[in-house]
Amino acid sequence: MGIYVEEIGVGENWQGLKANYFSGKKIGIQLSYFVEDSLVLNQTPLMNVSDGGSRKQAQKTFNISSKEQFKYPFFVNTNYRF
Repeated sequence: MGIYVEEIGVGENWQGLKANYFSGKKIGIQLSYFVEDSLVLNQTPLMNVSDGGSRKQAQKTFNISSKEQFKYPFFVNTNYRF
């Protein structure tokens, strides 16, 4: 059993079977990030399934968001800018 599965909150409409991953609801998660066996980030952000075709796939894409900035420099060694 998982957090976004057909067994929880299933309904049906003209598109067929719709499970709780269509709700758009953000859920609280515990995010713990380890680098070389050391805990470098421990926060409680929100997560929701992203739009698109992955909702009905076994592996779904998702977004993670937080009211406070993530306290780890994930992209420090890249050319990517926020």
